[in-house]
Amino acid sequence: PEMLREEYHGSIADAIERKHEAKDKEPATLDGALCVDLAEHFLKGARGSQALLYLDVALTHLERNYLNDAAIRLADHALAGPSLVVGRKRCELLLRKARRLDILGRRDAERAAIEEANVLADANGDSALRARALVELGGHFRFVSRVAEAESSLRAALALACAAGDKSMEAVARAGLGGVAAFLGRCAEAREHHERCLALARETGDRRLEAAATGSLGNVFWSLGRYAEARELHEQHLALAREIGDRRLEAAATANLGNIFDSLGRHCEARELAERSLALVREIGDRRLEALVTGNLGNVLDALGRHSEARELHERNLALARETGDRRGEATALVNLGPTHMCLGNVALARRRLEEALALCREIGARYPEGYALLSLGVVADEEGEAATALRFAQESLALRREIGHGDGIADSLLAVAELRRRAGETESARIALDESLRLSQQQGRAAAAVRALAMLACLPGGDARATALALAAPGADEDSAGLRFLLWQATRDPSHLAEAKRKLDFIVEHAPPDCRESIRANIRLHREIAAAAREEGLPPAADSSHGGDERPAGSATG
Repeated sequence: PEMLREEYHGSIADAIERKHEAKDKEPATLDGALCVDLAEHFLKGARGSQALLYLDVALTHLERNYLNDAAIRLADHALAGPSLVVGRKRCELLLRKARRLDILGRRDAERAAIEEANVLADANGDSALRARALVELGGHFRFVSRVAEAESSLRAALALACAAGDKSMEAVARAGLGGVAAFLGRCAEAREHHERCLALARETGDRRLEAAATGSLGNVFWSLGRYAEARELHEQHLALAREIGDRRLEAAATANLGNIFDSLGRHCEARELAERSLALVREIGDRRLEALVTGNLGNVLDALGRHSEARELHERNLALARETGDRRGEATALVNLGPTHMCLGNVALARRRLEEALALCREIGARYPEGYALLSLGVVADEEGEAATALRFAQESLALRREIGHGDGIADSLLAVAELRRRAGETESARIALDESLRLSQQQGRAAAAVRALAMLACLPGGDARATALALAAPGADEDSAGLRFLLWQATRDPSHLAEAKRKLDFIVEHAPPDCRESIRANIRLHREIAAAAREEGLPPAADSSHGGDERPAGSATG
C-alpha cells in the first residue's frame, strides 16, 4: 500500500540518518553515496524538505560517476514533488538534468527541460540565470543543427553576461559561439571566441572550462592544417583533463589527438588512441561522444585497409547519430560510409550515401563535411567514367575549402584536380595544382600527402623521381594506400613499389567479406590496373585466404 510504503521509506531514511549522524553534519562533508540513499528514501517517504538537504551532494556524486540515468531519476523525483522545488532552484535543477540528458542523447526530454528552465529564468529576472538558461538552449540548438537559433540564443546570453560583468558566463557563451562558428566554417571567428573563452577561464580559475577551451582551440588549428600547434593544445587538454579527473574531457582529448595522428598518416598510433577513447566514452555512457569516436576509429581502419570493420563502425556511427539527434554527425557518418563502400567495390551505393550526405550538409549548413562529400562524389564520378563531372566536384570542393580555410582539405582537393587535369593532357595546370598541394602538405607535416604530390609530379614530362624516393623515408610517408605505392611505381618503375601496391591490395581483399572480394578486384579502376601490372611483371597471384588475422600492410608504422 502506498501510504505504508511511504512510511517505510521515511523510517529507513531516519535510521540511515541516525546511524551516520548525518543530521548533525554539513551535507558537503558526507559520503556521496550516503546522500543518494538519504535523498531517495526521504523523497519516496514524502519527506521532501529533508530530501533537499542531501540532494545537491547526491546529484554531484551521481554526475561525477556518470550514473546518468540515476541522476535523471533522482532529479525527476524531486521535480515531481508538489511545490517542493520552485523558482530559481527548479530552474537550476532542470538545467542540471538537461546536461545528463544531453550525454544520453535524449533530445526531446532535454529540450523540454531547457524550455521550462528558460521560462522560469525569464520570470526570475536574474541576468546570470537567464544567460545560463540561454546558453543551454543554444547548445541544444547547435547539437540538433538548428544553427541560426543556436547563434541567436548564445548571442543573447553573451550580451546578458557582458552587461552583468559575469566573466564565467561570458566564457561559456563564447565557447558555444565558437562551436557555432566552427560548424559554419568561420574559423577565424571560432578561434577568436575560443581564445577569449580560454583567457576568461584562466582568469576565473575554471579548470574544466580551461581544458575544454584548449581542446576547442586545438580543433580550430586542426581544421586549418596547423598540426603542430593543434597537437600541443590537445596534449595540454589531455593533461588538464587528467589533472582534474574529468573522464569525459579525457576521452575527448584522446580522440582529438587520434585525429591529429590520423591526419599525419600515423594510423597505427591513431588507432590506439581512438580505441582508448572509445573505451572511455562507453565507460561513462556518453552516447554523443561514442558516435563521434566510433566514426573516428572507422576512418583509421579504412586507412589501414580494413574496410569491412570500418563499414561496421561507420554504420554504428550513423545509427548513434540518428538516435541522439546529431544531424551533423549523421552527415559525417554518411560522408565516411561513401568511400568505404567504394573501397569494397560498391560504387552505386557509395554515390547514394554521398548524395544523401551532400543534401544533408547543405540543409544544415555544415561546410566542413560538405567539402568531403563533394570531393568523394568527384572520385565516384571519375570511377563511373564521368571525368567532366568529377572535375566539377573536385573544383567545388577546392573552392569551398579555400573559403573556410580547411588546410589539408585544400591540399587534397588540389591533388584530385591535378590528377584529372593530367589525364586530360593539361600538363601545366596539373603542375601548378601539384606544386601548391606539395607546399601545403610539407608545411602541414603530412608526409604521405607530400609523397603523393611528388610522385604525381614525377609522372609529368620532365619529372624527377629521386625526390619522391627520398621523401618516402619520412615518418608516416609510407602508411598510406595501395594507390600511393602504385603511383610510386608509375613514377619510378621500381618493382618493389608495384610489389608493395599488390601486397596492400591483397590485404584489402583478404580482410573483406567473401561476397565483396570480386567486386573489390573488378569494380575499381585502380585495383584493375594494379592487378594487370602485377601480371605483366610476373608477380605471383595472391593466395585465396579467408582468415581475418591481425596483419597490417607492410610498411605500416608501428608507433
